[in-house]
Amino acid sequence: TGGQAVTFYMNEGSVQEVSIRTDGGDAEAQASGVWMNAIPKEGGNTFNWNVTALWANKDLAGSNLSQAYINQGLTAVNGLKCTWDFNPNGGGPLIRDKLWFYVAYRNNEIDKYVADAFYNPNPTAWLYAPDKTRQAADTQIHRNYAGRLTWQATPRNKFGLFWDEQIPC
Repeated sequence: TGGQAVTFYMNEGSVQEVSIRTDGGDAEAQASGVWMNAIPKEGGNTFNWNVTALWANKDLAGSNLSQAYINQGLTAVNGLKCTWDFNPNGGGPLIRDKLWFYVAYRNNEIDKYVADAFYNPNPTAWLYAPDKTRQAADTQIHRNYAGRLTWQATPRNKFGLFWDEQIPC
């Protein structure tokens, strides 16, 4: 049936370990390709918290608009307009040596300029007249809420309940 793709925006604050496979596949997989397995954090007997944040704008990015592209009629290239990411996360014990929790929140936005696309200053006009001073942007917003409860039922048996909600826009 061909390849398949799943878009999952990983919340790095809720992930303990990541393994990536790039082989031809095995009996577990319907198709070959890149496979990723993310192991969620599960908390522990001490409280741990972390906040990760980043921000960048067009002044921190380069441009590959060369004279060769301009000669072919291109006037604006894809590029970064603005991006930011805010990711607080943490966890700890609910019952020492028995029940732990871990929660993570991620709010991320990426605004990218679109090559040779410009806003129309008058969207009700019959003819499109691009405003060359306002390059169009593609905005992607991702919000993620993740939580995990881990219960050590016996010395040999541990149970986990994981919830991960993604709200892409």
